[in-house]
Amino acid sequence: MQEPAQTKQTAGYLKALGILFYAMLAGQLSFAVIVYILNTTGASNTMPPDEQRIFEYVAPTVLFLCIAANWSIFKKRIEYIRQEPDLSVRLGAYRALYITRFALAEAPALFAIIFVFVTGSKLIWLVVLIALISFVTLRPGKERLIKELDLSSDEISKLEGIQKES
Repeated sequence: MQEPAQTKQTAGYLKALGILFYAMLAGQLSFAVIVYILNTTGASNTMPPDEQRIFEYVAPTVLFLCIAANWSIFKKRIEYIRQEPDLSVRLGAYRALYITRFALAEAPALFAIIFVFVTGSKLIWLVVLIALISFVTLRPGKERLIKELDLSSDEISKLEGIQKES
């Protein structure tokens, strides 16, 4: 039988991870909107096009490296997490892994937005868009958690808060 405290813990687990995701997404979007407004009103410094070029190479490079690191770290860590027998320990490790994934997905967007602010380059907005789409693909959910952790039916029941008779 599942205890009520654990039911609350697992229900709150997904909610907390979702709140973190949406807060980070809102931060990126807010920052992008502010920089867009500053750039369109002429309040930011812009560089000559020949000096912008370095940033136009660095921004996609940072994006690619962060996506590659994100994928690589996830592949390695999820295998270790799946081997843990205790569900609560697995959920904690999964949360830590997803916080790392969120950070690695958010970093290139923030760098690119800063590069847009500094350079005024419209081309770097494409990198911002790709980084935001990459971040959105990490949206946490119950189905994703079940699939990625390869949960058994008993563990799914615990996660959903359903009490099964032994």
